[in-house]
Amino acid sequence: MLIFPIPQGGLGYMRKILLGVICADYIRAKTVATIASILKLYPTADLLIKQGCYLHKNREEVALQSITGEYDYLFFIDADMCFSAEVLKRLLEADKEIIGCNYNQRHLPPVSTMKLEDENGNLISRSGVMPKEPFRVHALGAGCLLIKTSALKKIPRPWFWYGDIIEQVGEDIFFCRQSKKAGIDIWCLPEVSIGHIGSYIY
Repeated sequence: MLIFPIPQGGLGYMRKILLGVICADYIRAKTVATIASILKLYPTADLLIKQGCYLHKNREEVALQSITGEYDYLFFIDADMCFSAEVLKRLLEADKEIIGCNYNQRHLPPVSTMKLEDENGNLISRSGVMPKEPFRVHALGAGCLLIKTSALKKIPRPWFWYGDIIEQVGEDIFFCRQSKKAGIDIWCLPEVSIGHIGSYIY
């Protein structure tokens, strides 16, 4: 685990933010550029890179560090994401306990990581025209996800795990379900551009 404190100064933001970068092997160059642009905009933020093959364990340890380090926010960035630093600014301005962005999975045809529930409780991807303001969803991918640590303290552990008793789901959907059990809504910020890097940007 590597923690890189960022020198104080710059814009003087009062929020204490931990950028949690999750990777199984390496960080994409475009993701490094994304992180650099965020740190330029928020020079008092800290960066924590957690590498390992068990992504749910990586997220769990980073989330724990956000609490023990007394951060106000944890911002998850996966090692294969790219977007403008303005995305974090807009997420903070939305002032939700948990809020993230809509982006596609890394396969064709493109399928959103944003999930809703149908009348039978099955997970479905939203399609069509998006609202212009933040809206509630059942789950979001954690590759670009902002969490207030005050909310994290309300959610039972484990925060991140693969699957549950009923079905196999990703660790991010598991986290969203744990959050909803604790009475915390999941919000999606629309109309922002998020790239998920594979053989090309999906």
